[in-house]
Amino acid sequence: MLRRTHWVFVLYGTIFVLITPNLCQNDTKPPHSDYGARQASRKRFGEWLLGKHFLRKVEYPGYDGWYNNLARPDSGAIDRPLLRRSPAAYADGTYAPAGGNRPNPFDLSDQLLNGTIGSRSNTGKTAFLVFFGQQIVEEILDAQRPACPPEYFNIPIPKEHPYRKQHSHTEMPLLRTRFDHRTGHSPNNPRQQLNEITPYLDGGLIYGITKQWADQLRTYANGTIDPNGKLATTPGGLFPEYNTHRLPMANPPPPFHHAKFIKNHEILPVTRFFKLGNPRGNENTFLLTFGVLWFRWHNFLAEQIKLRQPHLSSEAVFNEARKWVIATQQHIVIDEWLPAWLSKPLEKYKTYDASIDPQIDQYFQTAAFRFGHTLVTPGVYVRDYNRNECGFNAIRILGTKAVRTCNAFWRPQTALTSKVNSTTGEIVDIDRLLMGMASQLCEKEDHEIVEDLRGNVFGPLEFPRRDLMAINVQRGRDHGLPDFNTARRAYGLKPYTSFDDFKTITPEVKERLRLLYRNNIDNVDTWIGGILETTSTGPGELFETIILDQFRRIRNADRFWYENLENRLFTAAEVKRIKQISVYDIVMLVTKMDALDIQENVFRVPSDDSKIGEKCKKVFVKSSSSGCQNCSHLPILNAAQLNEPCVQGTTFDYFSGSETSFILTFTGVATFIVSALTLAYVLMQWRVRTVRMASPTPTNGQIYDAKEITGPRSPSRIVFVTFDESKKQILVMDPKETLLRAVDCSNGITYMCTIDKPALVIKVLHGYDLVLMFKYAPLRANFVQSLTLFAAKIQSAVHEHEAKLLYKIAAKKVITKQQRQAEVERFFRVVFGQAFVKSYESQEKNMVDDTSLSLVETELTRYEFAEALSMDPKSAIAMSMFDLVDKDKNNFVSFREFIDFIATFAEGTAKDKAKLLFKMYNINDEGKLPIETFKQLTGSFLGRSLSEVNEVTLNNSIDELLRSKNLHGKTALTFDDFLSIINEDYDTLNNVKVNLTIGKKKYNTAQQMVDEVYADVRRFGAKRQEETKLLNDAVINEETMSSRWNFLRYVERKSKEIFWVTLYTLVMIAIFAERAYYYSVEREVGGLRQIAGYGVSITRGAASAMMFTYASLLVTMCRNIITILRDTSASTYFPFDFCVDFHKYIAFWALGFTLLHIIGHSLNFYHISTQTADDLTCLFRNFFHATHEFPKFHYWCWGTITGVTGILLTLILAIMMIFAQTWLRRRLYNYFWYTHSLYPIYYILMVLHGTGQLVQPPIFYYFFLGPVILFSIDQCISISRKKTEIIVEDVKILPSNVTMLKIAKPHGFTYKAGQWIRVACLGINAHEYHPFTLSSSPNQNYISIHVRAVGPWTNALRQIYSDAQLYDRPFSKLYIDGPFGEGHQDWNKYDVSVLIASGIGVTPFASILKDIVYKSNSEQFIGKKVYFLWVSRSQKQFEWLVDLLREIEEQDKHDVINPHIYITEFYEKYDLRTTLLYIFEKHYQKLNNKSMFTNLQAVTHFGRPNVPQFLNTVLTLHSQVEKVGVFSCGNPKINLEVAASCNKINKASTAGILEHFSETF
Repeated sequence: MLRRTHWVFVLYGTIFVLITPNLCQNDTKPPHSDYGARQASRKRFGEWLLGKHFLRKVEYPGYDGWYNNLARPDSGAIDRPLLRRSPAAYADGTYAPAGGNRPNPFDLSDQLLNGTIGSRSNTGKTAFLVFFGQQIVEEILDAQRPACPPEYFNIPIPKEHPYRKQHSHTEMPLLRTRFDHRTGHSPNNPRQQLNEITPYLDGGLIYGITKQWADQLRTYANGTIDPNGKLATTPGGLFPEYNTHRLPMANPPPPFHHAKFIKNHEILPVTRFFKLGNPRGNENTFLLTFGVLWFRWHNFLAEQIKLRQPHLSSEAVFNEARKWVIATQQHIVIDEWLPAWLSKPLEKYKTYDASIDPQIDQYFQTAAFRFGHTLVTPGVYVRDYNRNECGFNAIRILGTKAVRTCNAFWRPQTALTSKVNSTTGEIVDIDRLLMGMASQLCEKEDHEIVEDLRGNVFGPLEFPRRDLMAINVQRGRDHGLPDFNTARRAYGLKPYTSFDDFKTITPEVKERLRLLYRNNIDNVDTWIGGILETTSTGPGELFETIILDQFRRIRNADRFWYENLENRLFTAAEVKRIKQISVYDIVMLVTKMDALDIQENVFRVPSDDSKIGEKCKKVFVKSSSSGCQNCSHLPILNAAQLNEPCVQGTTFDYFSGSETSFILTFTGVATFIVSALTLAYVLMQWRVRTVRMASPTPTNGQIYDAKEITGPRSPSRIVFVTFDESKKQILVMDPKETLLRAVDCSNGITYMCTIDKPALVIKVLHGYDLVLMFKYAPLRANFVQSLTLFAAKIQSAVHEHEAKLLYKIAAKKVITKQQRQAEVERFFRVVFGQAFVKSYESQEKNMVDDTSLSLVETELTRYEFAEALSMDPKSAIAMSMFDLVDKDKNNFVSFREFIDFIATFAEGTAKDKAKLLFKMYNINDEGKLPIETFKQLTGSFLGRSLSEVNEVTLNNSIDELLRSKNLHGKTALTFDDFLSIINEDYDTLNNVKVNLTIGKKKYNTAQQMVDEVYADVRRFGAKRQEETKLLNDAVINEETMSSRWNFLRYVERKSKEIFWVTLYTLVMIAIFAERAYYYSVEREVGGLRQIAGYGVSITRGAASAMMFTYASLLVTMCRNIITILRDTSASTYFPFDFCVDFHKYIAFWALGFTLLHIIGHSLNFYHISTQTADDLTCLFRNFFHATHEFPKFHYWCWGTITGVTGILLTLILAIMMIFAQTWLRRRLYNYFWYTHSLYPIYYILMVLHGTGQLVQPPIFYYFFLGPVILFSIDQCISISRKKTEIIVEDVKILPSNVTMLKIAKPHGFTYKAGQWIRVACLGINAHEYHPFTLSSSPNQNYISIHVRAVGPWTNALRQIYSDAQLYDRPFSKLYIDGPFGEGHQDWNKYDVSVLIASGIGVTPFASILKDIVYKSNSEQFIGKKVYFLWVSRSQKQFEWLVDLLREIEEQDKHDVINPHIYITEFYEKYDLRTTLLYIFEKHYQKLNNKSMFTNLQAVTHFGRPNVPQFLNTVLTLHSQVEKVGVFSCGNPKINLEVAASCNKINKASTAGILEHFSETF
């Protein structure tokens, strides 16, 4: 609504009127007898009233009250606080409702204001007077609209009240009144309610309170404004235009149609109403009647003005007619209606007084002017014209003589537009209602209220009938209205000292009043006290005083009052004529009534029969009272005359109709997420199956799928079962066809079948049983048939054991894996106890005694024996050792056989161990070992590595060793010859052990090694003599270090990461807390929290935290900018290598806040869907819905941009997060990349999500703008180079599925060793990029990458370039994005660096090592040291790196690099199985100064590195260095191991700090 802007129009609105000086004005008002001749009387009246005007310029009254008072422009303006004559009496002095210690309003209504219908006025007041008074209230006061956001101040319903059963509620809903939000913050600034319209009598009821509203009233449905200055009419001109333009008229549900509404889930549309200036003008039939009356009066005047001055524009005619309408309204209200209302006139008008405040007083609004409620009739007669017998035949179609008040709420046109004559189409119109109101007495002037108001006034759909009297009381308390006596004092009246001062009520009522208020006369509600003062002639002393004061101020403070000649609106003559107009005149001029159809004083029933039509005298009755002698009126309207009860309703659940959409929405989202997970699993299985198809399948038979039951409390697993006839085994594999176990069937097969489930138990001799659960019994039968056939082919016995067992009984007879493992562990504990005389707990001693018989009978299978020794059961050495121990050759190792074997290592000498070792070689126990057999078995020690170590090299090494021992030329070796071979390492056998792995525990058969490989400085190479001063006690006892010291060391090492993570987390939590606090406390009045509880606070806090986290994610994705910044001083303050982990950290927070937001809103949306339509309109002003519609859950979720984008965001986030999981990302990297590429859509949806402004204005851009600009710049850098096609110069197809690409170096491409690039192959997909570390050196004129084929894209890449080589085709070109930095590029910032590579993780170190080769002779490298540890299953897998290391050894002049190679297929040094292997390797190195495995000078180790000891050694060797950089790359296991080792050493070390950087492949 416009306010101050209107004064421009008002101030400069002008009208120019023609003047005819020769004509004289007739000042004699036309007689009432003229009203019979319609057109003639209208013309004469118009000529008399309007006359001829001088040409003059005037300022028309405004619409919104602004600048009526030029000294105080907002005085009397719309939306200004109500006036308080006395201080507010809020419970807390600020805003809490008053009257907490006063009686329940229902009790006051029931006990003090209850009465029957059918009483009559003592003074002859008519219903016309009463309902005319309602439209006066609507003209000067509108403080009914509830506060927004809604604040409920419900009224508790007494237990026995009818509402309890009728509405099934315990409280009657009541919303607190709208107030000025600048108030209510302290007792010095208490809450002030607002008057939404002007208090002036300025036609707001007729024209609205804004110019825009008034223009809409003049506009027809086709969009045109009436050309003659009239208000737009329906065809025929009787009524205003229907509200097709959807003006925001009030539209509560009519209680009469309640049953229909709850069935249809909607009420009647607002378009059914007529367009009026008063938004509530359609509340009831009687109020609408007067609205139409004023509408017609305006059009009558506009017609007369236009008739006399046709040259005037529509705007000029409208403004002039409006001026005259307002003037007549002011005159009638003050000079005609008010005296009739109070039986006391207001003093004559003197002058305009700008010092007076016209605003409506709180006492007037909440108490005094509600006096009219006691006069309201239960209905209004619909009376016919005198010429039509003055009867009630006209409303037969309505089925009653009168319009019932309680049934007319918000359905006013029903009576007005009902047809009287279906032939002629004549309708009831306002005429018959006006005649009825003018001829009908109102209710008696007392404190009793008719049931239509006291219990049956309209309400919300969930409570369709309410008690208006209880509302009156509660409204006064809502406004902080003081008590009755305070009100009297405020108006200079003497306060009551006792309840006896109420003179007009009966003793019974007086006693009830005293009891209700507990004999406290100073606690009586103003409304109650004022209504109980009512006299027989009208309002009591207090209400009369308040009403007179209010209208006096309204009149005297109005600069545009019609009697104020200074405003130049009217001349003195015109004012004189205005004062002669009466309501009777207006009615006669705008209706079809004749002069005697109603009396001239429509506010009093006639006492003079001459004022009544002859035919009406027959219908009227006569009555007399103190204030009305011999009065004629229609019969008193009682229940019998009405014959129409108030239609009752029940209640309404606003969530009804939302159940299906609510369930389907969340079920659909959950189904989508589950489907995405299922799809991911299916894709992963498909990937596994695709790989499996390329792998060899088991021979000899069909594959059966089943579930293996591993134990009663262990989860089952899906397995594939088949038969291997060559090995006489049943093979059990997982879905990837990885062998899980092999059941030996050479000793026979015993099985059990259960009768209640399709289960099969295969008993395993000296092992745990195989329990298979098939999908159905026929499949099990097929398997048993195949099993029988398999047994026959391998010539093994098969029989069924204990047939027809229940599964529960059979399960008890099964030996599970856990039981077998426990038995084997007991076996080894007892063996150790016997062999080493080990002291063990008494419990184990008892166990040995109790189970000695079973342990003696326990025998180990070949597989269990090999597993305990961590050996491959198929290897020659394992078979040789097993055959050596298995003395009785029954294919099992018994308790006694194994204890004899272990005793050799527990108590045996070096010679005993040498004999045992010789026997392992001397399989036939002939005392001699053939040389060729010796060579073959030595080779078998290498296991699968035999193919990688050149056989000639191995044989040459053995020959050289034999020659050095003078054994060359012998065909066989004796034991003495064998001793001479190991002579130099004879003492080593004292330390020889056998590592046993039983379950999850490891047992050593000898004392702890004194000299480990990593503490033995000699293992670092003979040429590095400066490093040989290593102490054996280099390992620091961490128990001596305090936890505080450990913590400080950790903080020192991770200070930057800790700082930024802490800072980020604190900022994020602060953002969450600020929003949560804001919506819990500062926006407490916002209303949402009252509806949804603190869930709104949490979801809003989570929303802001989400915005922050999702925006932050973009910063961590700016690879180019990060790469640039890491080479600046910024790297001193920010850990750029932490960006990937930081990205994940932020993502987890984002996911957490998102889940919190989603779950919270799923509850919030439910709560919202249970609220009334009006409350939702208030709370969500930016989401329009028609007033007759009830927004359901599907509207909020699927009909708003916030809801739709929220669902889409949830679904996108689900698939992004699912495919981002590590276990999926490794197997389905393409899908991870594709789903993560949805991030632009995700951010767009986030922006759109906030634009709906469901709860608050969009704020995402506050967080998003900076990061998205930064990210856009970063992407521009990438785009500038992404689309340049790069040539692949050369390709090498290397073993282990590795492909080397030699790529032409783009112009201007610079990078550092250890950096990486993103590559897209045009032959596959130009838009699919994958990251690879550069393996070339920055100084080289090309770049290279090594790609291992582990997924669809890398396999396709290998295939494309392999085919290109094979068929001599051009290599497919590439797109390159990068380079990008990561932690490994900072290796040269440390004086000492340790590079640890595992498998393909060696790639980034290739570039670094090449760079070192290039720079190794420069001065900047003098004094630096680099330790390179390469862990690989075999060196053959990465021969290209071996070649690189060989080149490094040749060019490393300053011994900068110290390489160590670990071949994990071999066992550690002091193990029986590798003793000779070390002897041969040592001898080979002595002769050739290089390893026989790698042909390098680098030290070759067998087994996995002991990382902690190695790092401790480095710290010891370089104790002067403060920080050592540790860089690891490979699978997560090696990175975690290195990280744990660094943490452990840093906690304990007082020397240098190990700073760890890792990258996972």
